[in-house]
Amino acid sequence: MSGPELFTPPIETTGMNIRPRPPLGIPIGILLVACGALLLGSIGLAESSWIKQQPWAAALLAPEFPLDDPDALEVRVRRVPIENFPGQRAFLQEIKAGFAKSSVAVNEAIARTERVIAISVPEEQLGPLIASGRLPRRGLPEVLAGDLARAGAFEMDGVTFQVVGRLHGSISALAFAYLLPYDDAFHMVFSSDAGATQGSLHPEGLLKLEALFPEPRDDKQLRRILAARGRTNPVFAWAAFAALLLIATGASIAYFGVYKLLHQKNIPLLRPLLEEIHARPRLFLGVHIALYGTFFATMAIAALQPYYSFRLMDFVAAEFSEGGGVGYIGEALASGDILAAAFAIFYNNYIMQTVVF
Repeated sequence: MSGPELFTPPIETTGMNIRPRPPLGIPIGILLVACGALLLGSIGLAESSWIKQQPWAAALLAPEFPLDDPDALEVRVRRVPIENFPGQRAFLQEIKAGFAKSSVAVNEAIARTERVIAISVPEEQLGPLIASGRLPRRGLPEVLAGDLARAGAFEMDGVTFQVVGRLHGSISALAFAYLLPYDDAFHMVFSSDAGATQGSLHPEGLLKLEALFPEPRDDKQLRRILAARGRTNPVFAWAAFAALLLIATGASIAYFGVYKLLHQKNIPLLRPLLEEIHARPRLFLGVHIALYGTFFATMAIAALQPYYSFRLMDFVAAEFSEGGGVGYIGEALASGDILAAAFAIFYNNYIMQTVVF
């Protein structure tokens, strides 16, 4: 049994000039792409309106230095000790053992745990941030957990902190953190001797970047801020997924039709390529299904497993910005020099990844 006919054979003529009829797939595909693009744009507008209504959606955290702005809130920041996460600790030890005899450095992002942010803020400002649970009682070791924070309780310096509420996922910079209303009772836990840093959290920092970081800007300082890591409403995420799927489907149908039209015209320059596609329709379809299937499957996995997606993004960002294996690419991109960036990417992709490895 022969495979599906994606292309019709070239039209044989006897001196007559017969123009091939455009395949129906071209207008249908274009229509699907247009509908998908319109849907995607509508989702973007709706999401933008939704984000503007969310508290602290434009928050910016500078965990290691203060921000010069009267609206910035003072914070003291520590990482949750890795001993609270035995699985992550065992994985890190295994990775370090594997790289013990290698010159390749272990990406420090693997060892990172959630931040605990002790913040001086009135209780009335904390109320709108809570998605579930209750406000922590000041002076007690009670915290609010970010949307992706893992532990329901953790220990620091002999003090056990309990999660009593969850923050909205849309809050910028706090998805992978715990929020603690600061009290003098925690002075020793958040002292510099205990490894804490002092900085600022600005509830609307992303809207004031120009004022907070005037020219000339310190690129190293900018790399030490956290922002725009909030999560959107799942309705928008899955609607965008459907819109992209519609666009990909429509585009595939359209250019299948274009290939079919070109095959009918029997253009000598394109004949070898189009004949190969015509001879192997199942392979042509299979490649598209496999590649697009992989693309959309990874999108779905990222949406269904937001914690792992967040950690993977953190790992990749550290590779580019913190002197990782491709840190030189990050430096070239940050420099603004187009030629330097192009050479760095070419050197990595061709010389290092293709020729050397």
